[in-house]
Amino acid sequence: MPQLSLKANRTRSSVGTKPHPIAHISRLPNEVLGIIFTFCVQLTLQCASTSNRPWRCRTWIWVSHVCRHWRSVALSCTGMWTKPDFGIPALAKEMLIRAKSAPLRIDAHLQRHPSPSPAYHSLNLVEEALQDISRVSELRITAEIDILEKLFSGQLQQAPLLSTLDIRALELDDDLYFLPDNLFGGEAPRLRELTLMGCRFRSDYLFLSKLRSITMHSHRSANSPLPKEFIQALQRMPDLERLDLEGNLPLGSSIPDVVVTLPRLRSVRLSGTLENSVGLLGCLNIPITTSISLEGFAEEPGTLDSLARCLFHFFPLSLPSGSSSRIVKALTLESTRRNDGARFALTASDYAGQSMYGPSFTLRLEEALYPVSDLSADIIAHVVLGVLPLSHLRDLHLSVNAFTAKHYTKYFGTLSGLETIRVRGNGARGLAASLSESKNVYPSLKKLVFWDVDYQSDSIFFITLVASLRFRLEQGRPLEKLEIKEAFNFSKNQRNMLRPVVLELDWDGMVRTAEFEMDLEDESDGLSQENDSDEYYHDDDD
Repeated sequence: MPQLSLKANRTRSSVGTKPHPIAHISRLPNEVLGIIFTFCVQLTLQCASTSNRPWRCRTWIWVSHVCRHWRSVALSCTGMWTKPDFGIPALAKEMLIRAKSAPLRIDAHLQRHPSPSPAYHSLNLVEEALQDISRVSELRITAEIDILEKLFSGQLQQAPLLSTLDIRALELDDDLYFLPDNLFGGEAPRLRELTLMGCRFRSDYLFLSKLRSITMHSHRSANSPLPKEFIQALQRMPDLERLDLEGNLPLGSSIPDVVVTLPRLRSVRLSGTLENSVGLLGCLNIPITTSISLEGFAEEPGTLDSLARCLFHFFPLSLPSGSSSRIVKALTLESTRRNDGARFALTASDYAGQSMYGPSFTLRLEEALYPVSDLSADIIAHVVLGVLPLSHLRDLHLSVNAFTAKHYTKYFGTLSGLETIRVRGNGARGLAASLSESKNVYPSLKKLVFWDVDYQSDSIFFITLVASLRFRLEQGRPLEKLEIKEAFNFSKNQRNMLRPVVLELDWDGMVRTAEFEMDLEDESDGLSQENDSDEYYHDDDD
């Protein structure tokens, strides 16, 4: 909508008219009407894609049936018809005719099994549109491999206008769709965004050199690309800004010892085995502003050694004079245990706040082959936290068990800049215990936030929390603010016990029952059920 508004302003300026703000729509210039109609078409198709009754939303493009003037403007505005709705064959056919020679945006989901998608019945229209690929600006196709082969096997015509190519193969038995050797005759000079799901491409495609975004996803069991060819492909993308790879990463042990420089890369996401992800990441020379995300399996403990070496590459302990480095101001740690293994997630950012913006480093591991124990997550944490530069850390978010939260004190308890700690769940018990251990622990802590904490399941926890906060108060380092959110069994008496030991207690007014349902305290606790002001959720007087 903002883009259309900007375009409308430019068009109004170009036609040299200044319509009155309350002028009748019939007095608007045809160029402005065309832009409004284009937005109506986009809104109609969007409604159809999200509605439970799409046939009521997209029976036709209604703006061409209001009056003769509107119909004349609509028929002459080819931009209205450039994205055919293949869900209704008759509508798609008419839109292709009305688009005339304008650049097309093709988006078709051609699934055949287990039941045909609505657009599958327009397969012949999609084939017809792709016969003149030279006028296609955006191409998004989802289909079984045999349909993709039918659409692209003879596609040798150049695609001078193509800016977005999105091909998604509906994978069966981990098969991959291999794009033709000479796709588009090797010529797609405007191609900037490439998305391949269940597909492979050749590293010698000429159009790779202009790519700014590449996304490749497939099953982990699919055949991995040859490391040498894959590295050569990356070397042909100097303008790449976004790299997202999932599943079939090249084998880390076979990646050649070369450096691929991507000076404009903004984000990289690698999902696969930790060995393959680290192996590929280790050969990239990227700016310190690049956001890094590693997701996958830690197959064996020895893999963590290569992870440590990779992290040292991006977070060196020492740098030449005058050079910049990555700074960690906010850190989120999550670890959970299940019957099939443990999960570990870490996100580091240079932005200190509840939301993380800008450059970040994310590590998500599913350690399915490690023993299921509290120590398993600590193994990974020891490797990662031992490398990350934490001296600038200001905001810490923990979603871990009590043992792990208390154990993390050795990494965070002495940091002089750590001001805010946010804890979700049982980790609050471990943190409360660590606060009472020494007067020097968490020396700069000002704000503490607890989510989803049960205040009655363990009376020792609450007693320890109050004692720890009173200890800090007596030492002249009181907690400035304690936030309680979505609490379990948080009574009025407990709130009264906390108020004297903190400078400010901020409670959201929510208490959850044993059945895990959200309840509000009744009027006897100082909250009115009829009051919908801010005090309804944040009641300083209880």
